[in-house]
Amino acid sequence: MSAAGIRPFCKQVFFGMLLLLLPAILSYPVQAAVENEEVQQQFNRANFMLEQREYDAALDLFLEIEASGFYSGPLFLNTGLAYVHLV
Repeated sequence: MSAAGIRPFCKQVFFGMLLLLLPAILSYPVQAAVENEEVQQQFNRANFMLEQREYDAALDLFLEIEASGFYSGPLFLNTGLAYVHLV
């Protein structure tokens, strides 16, 4: 396949994969918004405890959230911060 033939092929593959993944991409925010508000409240409590320097309690809540199946960058960051302050 020549270089000129690769570019259209790559575009086709990219758009084909995008069409396959589009429903999952578009439904993710809806699923996240529909999930338990309790988890968000627990995350807020854990953040408050982190701000109050109650690292053990904050870490317990962060790990509880993770164990329930919720994952996010801020969750992992704050969990790491709690661990660092305990060491």
